[in-house]
Parts: sequence; structure tokens; C-alpha cells
Amino acid sequence: MDATSGRPSRRQNNPFRSASTVVIGGLLILLAMLVGGCASSSSATTPQARCAVHIAPNGVDVIQTALQCTVTNAPQRDTRFTLHYALLDDAGKPLPAFDATCEGALAHGTGTCQQTYSVVAPKSPTDSQVSGESLPSHTSLGPATPTEAPA
Repeated sequence: MDATSGRPSRRQNNPFRSASTVVIGGLLILLAMLVGGCASSSSATTPQARCAVHIAPNGVDVIQTALQCTVTNAPQRDTRFTLHYALLDDAGKPLPAFDATCEGALAHGTGTCQQTYSVVAPKSPTDSQVSGESLPSHTSLGPATPTEAPA
């Protein structure tokens, strides 16, 4: 207590003031971490595979299909990717994928591949899906539905 005024001295108030300052500082730090975490997660990009099919009839019941794919936003450390091309059944579910895969190199998370397939009519090469992974991280790519490229 201050002898002249009868009020508690400033030293006696300091423990409460220090504790409240620490609590407020801690809350501000926590808030900054939460906002920083949200900002970094919202700017994260998802790896994508986008593909197009070029269709060329090859006989009465066979369609030559050239699949061209571009992978973007793959992990920067990945060096290659593999995609599997599969036709869809009448219910929209994938049939077993073709044996030949579409493979390509990655640089800075981006790469392309091209593969040719023979599709037997009446199946359409556009009723299909592509899925795979970037390597060596095994990050999932797809499933993606190829678009038909203009002739």
C-alpha cells in the first residue's frame, strides 16, 4: 500500500497485469497461427489430370483412340506419373483398365503423356475415365473424364 494515498501500490497490481498480458499475447499468437494455417490450406492446390481423346475409325468395328493427358499441381518432388485408361460400362462404372498405361515425366509438378488404344465398337472412347498417381509420392490423380478433342 502507498502510505500517502491509502491505495494499493502499482507493484501489487503488476502480477495481475502481467498475467493478463501473457494471456492476451498467447491468444493473439494462437489467432495468428489459426489464420496462417487457414490461409496456407486454402491456397493449396490439388493435383489434376486432364485428358482428351482423339478418335480415328480404323475398320468396321474398331476405333483408334489417341489419349493425351496433362498433369498439373503434382508434388514438386515427384518426377513421373502413370495413368490408367478404362472404358465405362452401361451403369457408368469403370471396366478393367487397358494394359498399356499413359506415362510421363514431371517437371515442377507438370507433365504430359500420350498413348494409343484400340476400342471395339459399340463402346465409345469418350465413355471412359483416367486415374493414376504421381511418383514417387503415390499422390492420387483422377479419376478424370476425358473430353473428345476436335478432329
